[in-house]
Amino acid sequence: MEIHSRSRRRKLAKEHQLASISAPPPQATMPSTNQRNLPKLQPLLRNDFKVIIRPRDSLDLNYWTTVQVGTILRSRLEADTSNSFDKTVLRHNKLRIDSKQNIIIYSTPDLNLANKLTKLRTLPLGATDYAVTAYTAAPDESVKEIVLAIPAGTTPDDTLDNLEVPGHEILYARMLGQTYTAVNTFAGKRLPFFVYYMNGEMRCTPYRPTRHVCRICLQERHRTDVCPTPDTAKCQTCGTASPDTAHPFAPKCVLCQGEDPTAARECPLRLKRP
Repeated sequence: MEIHSRSRRRKLAKEHQLASISAPPPQATMPSTNQRNLPKLQPLLRNDFKVIIRPRDSLDLNYWTTVQVGTILRSRLEADTSNSFDKTVLRHNKLRIDSKQNIIIYSTPDLNLANKLTKLRTLPLGATDYAVTAYTAAPDESVKEIVLAIPAGTTPDDTLDNLEVPGHEILYARMLGQTYTAVNTFAGKRLPFFVYYMNGEMRCTPYRPTRHVCRICLQERHRTDVCPTPDTAKCQTCGTASPDTAHPFAPKCVLCQGEDPTAARECPLRLKRP
């Protein structure tokens, strides 16, 4: 009897162990995708020039690999006949696709090659020649400030030609989207208080970037002008998918979940952390 009971206890214990292994963990302990400790990407070389390529024409970079994009860019650069950069440096460049922001980051030690890439206007992928814009990202040892009341649509070259800041080295200048605001990048860590544009003195303020929220799909980290899914519109006030004009809604921010429109001035999470 004792042997039978001991054997039965072992059998029940084994069945309980197998059941506990096959059963899913409680819902509260299931880690979400955002909570998992995913490995961080290796940082790109500090002294390299970083060129940001933003796609247009509904190009979704989630459907393309770095090999495919890198092959197109390298073949286009190798076919260049201007000899404005050292082509042997191509093998030392690095390319990364940020699928969250829907952008391409091209890292190169060659300034002339970086300048060449900033003139890129199209990117042929598959059977489509997608429109793109490209610009050089600010280096690590630099600061940004903004100037208001600059004519919308001013090109970066025109902005640089008409901008004067005594005692400061201007690295880059560009307009902020289709606004009347220019973003200027200076070498070093000291910002000017005033700049001169078209000989006129203008007050400038530190640039405080906001968190990107697409106004079409209401997804974070990519801008409206590079939305990969422009046909999946959502109500900008409440987030309702494919809304009609008469749908009932209550304001809700996708950043802080507050009762305000997304990324409103009242949102405590609107600005990026320094």
